[in-house]
This record gives sequence, C-alpha cells and structure tokens, in this order.
Amino acid sequence: MIARQVGEARDQYHASTLWPGVIPELHGKVCDMAQSGKLDPAPFEALMTQKKVSGTVAVFASDYPSLTPEQLQGLKLARFHKLAVSTCAVPSTEGKGPTYWIAAIAY
Repeated sequence: MIARQVGEARDQYHASTLWPGVIPELHGKVCDMAQSGKLDPAPFEALMTQKKVSGTVAVFASDYPSLTPEQLQGLKLARFHKLAVSTCAVPSTEGKGPTYWIAAIAY
C-alpha cells in the first residue's frame, strides 16, 4: 500500500521508479517503536547515519496503513531512489482492528 502510494506520488512529479530498499534492522526498530507507543523518527535517522545513507523518514501509527499527503511531501519523493518500509501491526485490546506502526525511509 505505502509503496504504491509513493509510486503514484512520484508519477505526479515525473520522477523515476523508486526501487525497494532493504534495511534489515528496520523491522525491529518499528516494533520497538510500537512497543514504546511513541512515534519517534530519531532511531530511524540514527540507523541511516549508521548505514551511511542520506534520506528522509516518515513514521506514523494508524488503523489503516496509508501516508497522508503531508507525509508524502515530507519524504521529498523526487530526490531519492530507494524506499524501505516496515510495519508492525499491534492488535487492539478494544475489539477494533489493529494499529499499524509504520516507518518509511526514502534514500
């Protein structure tokens, strides 16, 4: 869903295809964020520094895995070539659907 959304936004900017990026540590950091219950881009920014890549991060939690137009713009879509996305779904204790904790890194 996120990759499709980003791809459509890139089409609007007439940017080249954004290739899938692989950052193995990303999923663990997203699940850590979900367990803490705190949206924080800092661990993901530190991960990019550790990997020696430059880019931008969007983190969010929602009942539906979709970026807002502001988040899409914040990823500075036309500047980067790869997209790494990870999701950690946390079941609801209130009988609702799960909450999706998501980090998207464009680099």
